[in-house]
Amino acid sequence: MDISQSNIRQQVLTQIIATMEHAIANVCDPMEAGARAFPGTPFEVLCRAELEVEDRRTEAWWRTIERTIDVGGIEPAITGASREHCPVGYRDDQLDEAFEALLSADGDAA
Repeated sequence: MDISQSNIRQQVLTQIIATMEHAIANVCDPMEAGARAFPGTPFEVLCRAELEVEDRRTEAWWRTIERTIDVGGIEPAITGASREHCPVGYRDDQLDEAFEALLSADGDAA
């Protein structure tokens, strides 16, 4: 079975992307998940995979906006789409808690 170089690269990226999407769905860092699942993967490859994941998430957000604007206007569409496509771990209240914990940990280390 002859597999072209570009096909192999796409298959590798597909596996990394799937791992990153799973990490995001489980409120984990996608880059860390990719690096742990595929040790030794160059940073540039991980970045390319993460960009694809983010492109997909952005496209899904835009589709939600476009569907919702027809129904109720621009501002409610943006708010609703942001809630739908923002994993729990990326919401402001949890980021605030994580940031405060980081600051207190830095204070403990000083």
